[in-house]
Amino acid sequence: MDKFNKTIPLTSGIPAVNIIEEYNDLFVSLILIVVVSLVAQLLRVLISKVFASKSWLRILLHEIIATAEMCVTCFELGIVAENYGIEYYAAFYFASSLWWALTWKEAYAFPNGHLEDYLKNETDGGTAAVVTTVEILTACFVFKLLVKPLWALKYIPIHEEKLVSLCSADLTVRPLFGGLIEGSGTFIFSVVSKIVVNRLESELLATVLNSVMDTILVVLAYDYSGGYFNPVLATSMQYGCEGTTTMDHLVVYWVGGLLDHEYSNWLVYGKRKPNNVVCTKTVGKADFGDIYSEITNNIIAATL
Repeated sequence: MDKFNKTIPLTSGIPAVNIIEEYNDLFVSLILIVVVSLVAQLLRVLISKVFASKSWLRILLHEIIATAEMCVTCFELGIVAENYGIEYYAAFYFASSLWWALTWKEAYAFPNGHLEDYLKNETDGGTAAVVTTVEILTACFVFKLLVKPLWALKYIPIHEEKLVSLCSADLTVRPLFGGLIEGSGTFIFSVVSKIVVNRLESELLATVLNSVMDTILVVLAYDYSGGYFNPVLATSMQYGCEGTTTMDHLVVYWVGGLLDHEYSNWLVYGKRKPNNVVCTKTVGKADFGDIYSEITNNIIAATL
């Protein structure tokens, strides 16, 4: 099934008014995404000023905001993909991914990150479980509490259509293959991201490259599993959709992604506690040669 079946006509020689009409839906989606992003950032700033650093409430509120922002944005990105195709979807997704990386200073919106922190002894199991649960609950209520009210404004026709239509599964291959796709993408991004972050001196450049890689992987997987690479996001957008069972959903979007992400951590870090390695919530630089050697040694050990 081709999701990107709308052909955008060449604009050469078309009156300006027709161009505006043709891209009206795109402008509406862009404005909606920008407004949601700015509101989320404003809330983050307010929370950081009101609540003490590292307080439980501050941590949970940041995760709720990041999860809601991500899910609302991706619901609208689905509208962009359906209306204008993969090129516009990729461009908008890259910009969103880069924005999240630059603004989510105290949040993951990604259960794999909390599990990684737990395995690296940077947080306790109770904290990781509670925060992950809050992310899941937020994702489950995003469509009803945020997306539906926004789409109910009916600024563009497709919003109204989506309100009354049942969602269909993005999975177009067998669940096992879908799990392999989601897991492999998560594994590749996790390993390469860790190496890139520790290789480059410029954190901004590393962030941009991570967003480029993220976008490429998402686009490559889009027509097969949806390219979510995030169990919480997949739960918000895909759980309960026609065409997949609960077991299918767990296998494709949870089991593969979680296992491959943690396997990548084992390859990179092994059994040591990488407290000096740069990641989302740590500071410092690790030697790239040491990381490369440890990955190689762990791969050899795993095959023996």
